[in-house]
Order: sequence, then C-alpha cells, then structure tokens
Amino acid sequence: VEENTFYGVEGDTLSIDEEFSLEPGNVLELDAEVIHSIENPSDDTLHALHIYGGDFNAVMNERTIWTSEELKPIRFSFSALMKESVKKMKMGGNDAGLVAVVEAIPALKPMVDSIM
Repeated sequence: VEENTFYGVEGDTLSIDEEFSLEPGNVLELDAEVIHSIENPSDDTLHALHIYGGDFNAVMNERTIWTSEELKPIRFSFSALMKESVKKMKMGGNDAGLVAVVEAIPALKPMVDSIM
C-alpha cells in the first residue's frame, strides 16, 4: 500500500488537501502542478513506476521540492530529492527503506549516515 498526501500551497506554506491509499495495481494520473508525497507504512518494499511526460530535464530548473521538516520550497535537484527522502524515512523510522536506498545507490551511504 502506498500512502499519498496531496497539498495545497499558499505563498510558501503547504497545507494538506487530501490523503488516500493506493493498493497494488492501482494507477494514478497527476497534473503537472500537483504537490504530493508518498509513504510506505509497511516493512515491505514498495515498487512504483513514475512516468513523466515531456522533457523532464528541460523543466528541471522550474521545479521545486518541499523540505520534509519545514515544508518550505527549495530548487529541485536529484541530490535534494534524495536528501529529503532520506530525512523523511529517518523521521518515520523506515529502516528497511534506508537499507534499500543504500543497496540501490551505494553512493548515498554517507548521506544516509550523516542525516540524524
């Protein structure tokens, strides 16, 4: 099961608009402007396929990511995405997810180890 949270934004502040679960086999289409987060509440590995339309690299500088603690916007980058994902997993006690991230991308181990 994948837990989804959709947010509304006013200025630089996020508020929760909707929360729901996706079961295995479900498909969800998102508008380009949707702000959302996903969580895996179980110890099972979650597999999800994300398909982005258009040239993702062309809009990379136009995208933002929201910090997991302060819920503030920062410029999107892969390293920012990984850092915030690791923070959220650590805050949620998702040790299995942290192990899986390091197994999939060994270069992230120093980041995982450094984030308290």
